[in-house]
Amino acid sequence: MLWDKLCFLAPLALATTALDQPLGGVRDDPRYWGCCDEALAVAAAEGAKVDLRALFALRDGAPDEMRSSMQKDVAAGREPELDAIAGPILRGGQRHRIPVPCTEDLTRLIAVRAPA
Repeated sequence: MLWDKLCFLAPLALATTALDQPLGGVRDDPRYWGCCDEALAVAAAEGAKVDLRALFALRDGAPDEMRSSMQKDVAAGREPELDAIAGPILRGGQRHRIPVPCTEDLTRLIAVRAPA
């Protein structure tokens, strides 16, 4: 169940925060879709059974104006929960030798914007 949530939340939070755009502004960015694919690949490697139908329905039905709480935290000068959101994908990718370049790129962009 945690991977079900993370496969939706991580791409949303990382892309909207890194690019400082609502969901509609990141839907066409290849890093958003790459992060989606990377999260699913790591989830599968970890043995998670993600409900793809529910994930796609949630992702496709989310409103374009949606902003993530991570994005709101960074905008307010608060430290984001970057490790809690990106960490499982980054560590899982390393553990299973799955490249996660989109997740890495979005994470770097957020780290630059986030308060120290």
